[in-house]
Amino acid sequence: MGLFVPARLEDKVEQLKEHRSFEDPEVSGVLSVQPYPALYSYRSLTMIAKCVINDGKIAHLSYIPCFVNEKKQPEVLKNDEKGQQALEFMEKITKMAGLNTRYEWEGDEIIVLSH
Repeated sequence: MGLFVPARLEDKVEQLKEHRSFEDPEVSGVLSVQPYPALYSYRSLTMIAKCVINDGKIAHLSYIPCFVNEKKQPEVLKNDEKGQQALEFMEKITKMAGLNTRYEWEGDEIIVLSH
């Protein structure tokens, strides 16, 4: 689990670190980012990806935002203030990568939309 940094973001890692990030001592070299430093000082973002495939093609792509708690367990975020912060962070790093992917809530899942 953790934040996967696309290759196109490698030159932006320092900017991400300025966003209250830290190096996880248990996973050397893996960048984790804390979007809630005041409320969740030891937690980082992750997600549960969902991909529906029909006839060999992606029919639906979404994810459930989560954070990793102090016990290194994923906890699901809902469509509320905390979940919205996670969505906004995803939008920010997507834009930094130069991608045009969009996201929107559908219940407590975030739908991944292209273009």
